[in-house]
Amino acid sequence: MNLQSISQSVGSILFEKGVFGHITVDLISFPDPTNMSSHPLFWAIDINCYMTDYAVACLNFDHLLDGKLDKITGQYFIEAKADPDDILEKDIIEKSAQEGETIYENRCFMFTKFIHHPGLSTIQFSAFFHMCRLE
Repeated sequence: MNLQSISQSVGSILFEKGVFGHITVDLISFPDPTNMSSHPLFWAIDINCYMTDYAVACLNFDHLLDGKLDKITGQYFIEAKADPDDILEKDIIEKSAQEGETIYENRCFMFTKFIHHPGLSTIQFSAFFHMCRLE
């Protein structure tokens, strides 16, 4: 899965058509029906030529964590602040330690544009996030 090549191909076609600025492309991914062991296929299902809520959420996530994005895989990493023994992703730590580099942890986030529940306003924030961690 090479998100950078997908983004560059879509971006170059949009630029040829005179579109530039903040662009958000919504993709769906599914297994290749002809070869189940190969990389998944991607279909673009929506293109938004403006700054969307989802793009702003990604920018805020990057601003708050100040990490590094792997443009090919889409994974996001931050510098490890904890003891390397506490971090679950041993392969990343071992590889970084062998190369004498900074140790990085994988990070991700979830953004939900709208949640409706009639009892949500009665729950305290700390209890809500505790329930989210448990689920």
